[in-house]
Formats: sequence, C-alpha cells, structure tokens
Amino acid sequence: MTLTISLKVPDGLVLTAESLQTLQSTVTGKGELGVRCPKCQEEFKISDLQLPPLRVPSGSSPTANKIYEITKRTPNMGIATFGAAFLQGQTIESHLRSFEGQKIVGNESVQEVSQKLLDYFQSVLSKEIDVTRLPDGTPPPIGFQVAGFDRDNMEGRVFLVETGKNPRIVPQGEEKIFGCSWAGDGRVVAKLWKEDASIPLPKPNYGFMTL
Repeated sequence: MTLTISLKVPDGLVLTAESLQTLQSTVTGKGELGVRCPKCQEEFKISDLQLPPLRVPSGSSPTANKIYEITKRTPNMGIATFGAAFLQGQTIESHLRSFEGQKIVGNESVQEVSQKLLDYFQSVLSKEIDVTRLPDGTPPPIGFQVAGFDRDNMEGRVFLVETGKNPRIVPQGEEKIFGCSWAGDGRVVAKLWKEDASIPLPKPNYGFMTL
C-alpha cells in the first residue's frame, strides 16, 4: 500500500509519494487437511477441501505516478493518491484529469476542492462496489492528500480525503504552523516516530527546513 507524505515548511508545501504500483490477483484452490477424531483419536484426511481465496501480487511497476497537479485552479495545488490504482478500467490519473475538467472552476478553496474530490470518487467507487457492505475497519479503497494555498491564507493547507464505507475529510497539521503528516500505509512512519526512552532523539524542527 502506498505511503504519501506532506510537509509544511516556511518556504512552502511539499507533497510526495513512493512510485511502486503492485497489481494483485485472487488465487483459489483445493487442499488436503489432516484431522483427528477427539473421541477415538483416529486420524484421517479430508481431500478436495476448498481453500479460501488468497490475494497475491501478480505484477508491479516502479514508475507509477501518484502525484497530480491541479493547474486549472490558481494558485495551483497538488494531490497525492493512495489505495486502488484502477477504477472501472481506468487509472486514477485518468479519473483525476476528468475530475479536474468537469468539476474544478478555478476559484475553489483547498477544502472545497477536497469536498468535490470526495464526492466525485465516492460516486465512481459506488459504481464498482457496494461500499455499504465493506467490513468495519477496512482501509479506504481510495484516499488522497490534498495540499495547496488559498488566496487569503498563504500558510498552506493539507486535507486527508478518504472514500469508502465511512467517507471523510480531515484537515492535517492545522494546529501547527509547520509540520509533517502522512496517509496510506504508515507502518514505517509509526516506527520512525515511536518514542524510545533508550534512544532519545530530538524531534525535527520543520521551521528550519527549506524547499
């Protein structure tokens, strides 16, 4: 799963994501299971047992594009995507170009673009799967980090946009002037940021970082 990261530093905003794209396929099959009777302790085998479907990687690309620039809006802004790479036979990049052409007027705030993005992709997603039947706790099928500047606020704003059973928009880093936020698969980030009393490390000073 993709990891996206946004940074707010004095000179501007940084939006980044790794470029690995993994395609998965579902493998099904049958197996043999050895069991023992709890009463007589006799052992026997059950043949042709249907195994549960298993998702396995079937291909990958190291050059996937997960960062998109919305140029129709002034000032322009960036969107980083994580989750599914295709919807209805089209790449997420193709959908984003359609989204920009159909939905962006050019004078929206960063939050308004985030809301339009959620509405658009929630609608597209609902044509492919029944989002109401997704198990609780399922990661969002598609998510975004949206970063940009509003005309009346040059500090920069970042929003987390998640589709799925419980779609939501969450502002990131609003409580700090400068800082870092992430979305997608954050296991590596969680390990890097985990405090360890035996290894005291100072927290990064984002206020001294340059572009």
